[in-house]
Amino acid sequence: HHFTLPNGLRVLVHPVRGSQVAAFNLMYKVGSGDEAPHRTGLAHLFEHLMFSASQHVPSYDQALQRVGGQDNAYTTFDVTNYYCVLPSSNLETAFWLESDRMYYLSCTPHHLEVQRKVVIEEFKQTCFNKPYGDAWHHLLALAYEGHPYSWPTIGKEISHIEDVTLEEVKAFGKRFYHPSNAVLVVAGGVNLPEVKRLSEKWFSLESSPAKIDRVAPLAPAQRRKGQSKRVSGHVPFDVLYLAYHLPPRSHHDHLSLSLLAHLLGTGKSSLLYQKLVEELGWLTDLSIYTTDMLQGDLFMIEAELSEGTTFAQVEEVIKKTLADICTTQIAPLLWEKVKNQFESHHAFSHTSLLERADTLAYATWIDNPNFFNEEVGTRLAELSPEEMQAVGKRLLTHDKAITLQYAKQGKSS
Repeated sequence: HHFTLPNGLRVLVHPVRGSQVAAFNLMYKVGSGDEAPHRTGLAHLFEHLMFSASQHVPSYDQALQRVGGQDNAYTTFDVTNYYCVLPSSNLETAFWLESDRMYYLSCTPHHLEVQRKVVIEEFKQTCFNKPYGDAWHHLLALAYEGHPYSWPTIGKEISHIEDVTLEEVKAFGKRFYHPSNAVLVVAGGVNLPEVKRLSEKWFSLESSPAKIDRVAPLAPAQRRKGQSKRVSGHVPFDVLYLAYHLPPRSHHDHLSLSLLAHLLGTGKSSLLYQKLVEELGWLTDLSIYTTDMLQGDLFMIEAELSEGTTFAQVEEVIKKTLADICTTQIAPLLWEKVKNQFESHHAFSHTSLLERADTLAYATWIDNPNFFNEEVGTRLAELSPEEMQAVGKRLLTHDKAITLQYAKQGKSS
């Protein structure tokens, strides 16, 4: 069920009969893709600030824990998501807490300094002190030019977080953190009339939708192709990253690329795993996935090389296998197996109330709350191997690959 408040807040209700818990998921359409090149990491920093005090709530976490709830949040290129799980009988507590920090966040110099230190430490730990921590800084800069997708969610440079002012932070919050830029999903032991009553009670402060000034959409010219780079560091293995530009997550072709990723790299029986890990022994690990960005996605291949294997050897096999899989007839039994894998992965990953609520919210930003149900429930059955191959042949070609070679310190080849 779904409805929209006069101020633009979209609300989805997913009742689960017999459930005694509720998942409360509030997703704002703001991420690192809404930042300026000179001030990155703002979306992630603001996510942390939202866990500071608000006018009527000295401690968000403590107030939620008192009623048996747990919470967390995350920031991506496109969205920032706040979620909690609590007993259904205490659902109104989640409405109170989330609305209070939407409307009355205590954005003070003290709160900014506390969260600034936390985020700076996280930046150091994840990007500087962790093996391959800066890989995505290099990779995204290779893949995108002149667009906020060209830096990771945590930020491009640590100085951007160090130098951000309270005025800039407040302006960022005012720009994006309001009802018309949010989707609320309430799932579990809930019902439509009660959710509607609570939504109107706690989220109707603003009477009309606000206008949002967004970063310009990703242009074709901003998708770089054929770029390559080699970096080195104190890491245990050489790792090869290959990236290919895809259409946005909402595009019809995306399902074909997801199936292709499963066929090539999901499980020990997948084609590239069998070839590079089991048969040749050139890799110790392999991962293939799509990044699910709203404006323009990436098809990612990450390969962890065995000692004595060269980047050139692995690249050659990967690119040849990609070309072969897009031109060679796929056996019907293999095709059914891959589709079953994809469907079961989707089903098992959504046994959690939180996962279902998160997916429904994200689908709403694709402008169709039923998007993933239709993709798996209808389009998956209709997809042919020939259609998948045609999409792969068009998008995953040698000349379009973004290549990052991350070598062990001091290695020359």
